[in-house]
Amino acid sequence: MASIPLGGDQLTRVTFDSARVLRSGTHSRTERFDQLSPVIEELFHVQQDLLEKIIKTFYIPETAREEGSLAQYRAILHRTNVNGQVKANGYESHKDFLITVTRALVIELACERWGADCKTDLGSLVPEEVKTSNTKGKKQWLQEQVTKVVDTLFCPYSAPKDAKIYLRRSGHLYCVTVPSKDVGKTIDLIINGEAVRIRVPEDCKTDEAEDGVFSYSLGIVRVAMDFIMFNDAIKSGDIDMITILMKRFIPLFIGLSSYKSKYAIECVNFLTKTECLLSDFESARVKLGLLVNRKGRPGKNKLADMEQENNIRLVKHVIRGLGAGKSDKAMLRISKAAPVISAMVNGLEGSKTHKDRHSRKSISEDISRLGDAIRKIRPFNYQKGRQMNPFKKISSNVIGAVNKDKLKDFIIRHSSRAVNKLAFDDNED
Repeated sequence: MASIPLGGDQLTRVTFDSARVLRSGTHSRTERFDQLSPVIEELFHVQQDLLEKIIKTFYIPETAREEGSLAQYRAILHRTNVNGQVKANGYESHKDFLITVTRALVIELACERWGADCKTDLGSLVPEEVKTSNTKGKKQWLQEQVTKVVDTLFCPYSAPKDAKIYLRRSGHLYCVTVPSKDVGKTIDLIINGEAVRIRVPEDCKTDEAEDGVFSYSLGIVRVAMDFIMFNDAIKSGDIDMITILMKRFIPLFIGLSSYKSKYAIECVNFLTKTECLLSDFESARVKLGLLVNRKGRPGKNKLADMEQENNIRLVKHVIRGLGAGKSDKAMLRISKAAPVISAMVNGLEGSKTHKDRHSRKSISEDISRLGDAIRKIRPFNYQKGRQMNPFKKISSNVIGAVNKDKLKDFIIRHSSRAVNKLAFDDNED
């Protein structure tokens, strides 16, 4: 009997897995739901929750006066629909805002690394010998310049630096340098021949956090680039890149929240089932089933659960238009007609027979306006002493700040649970 993969949100996946475990002792495959396997977390909820975690971590409405904060960028762009409530019909507005800010910050990082005063000066930095060289020489020069920016964002994560702590003993203040390997541990120190046992706090200050604006801005760009690449991978239908990013999302969700993050668990569950338990054919079949393309055009893929959410919202809107006292038969009839009505409305709005009363903001104009404000702040010009107190606990490297040993235990524990829930399928076979 062929298996039928199922998808849903986190609650649906957990509920159905639990139901299959409860029925694992029944006598037939139908009663055990063996043909309904695997149950995979749909990606739109992962995408939405990641955006919510990024906004909650880096956006505080009361920090509009903090230079370089997302709240200040929101005020500059007049994005009144950005309020921190991503899951309350605010996904698209927050997504557009984050992508706009990230693009402006990447341009500023390029200007800083290449020594340009503004974006328009980038063309003047090309040497004359490069302009007259062959294609190979131009590509080599361009790669060297781009590497300066890419290394800042995606260079290998360095080990944390040694920490400095201050102790007061017998009326004297001592500054002690503690190796990075002892941070978060209890150690013994010798001060003036006297043994002192102390516990080094995990959030003790190091040299990396001396420029709060630099650390905060770099942290935004790093996590937002993962989110943007995930969007691009979905649109292009690149299932291999989706798998790679799902691996990165495990420590990213943990770093943005905690080890209790349910979507970090869902990423482990997704990878365990698609990469370990299924064959290559079934894995590709499940991953491609997460995407839909209504238009059939390249680069126009959408997540299946996002399309379903839009359909449900459309049907509810059409039913709401019936007013009070509507019958079940009327709701059934209008629900069947909802896609046709939507297509007619979209066709009317897409025609050029009427004029739009409201004009859309140009993303290039927003990036240009935001770029001028960011250039005055110069967030990527390291300046010792700049502070952003509301965000002082945020690391510039969210993924690198996750404890690797704890992360390994987390992955092993939850992947084992995913395997155990499907163990009775293998025993039956």
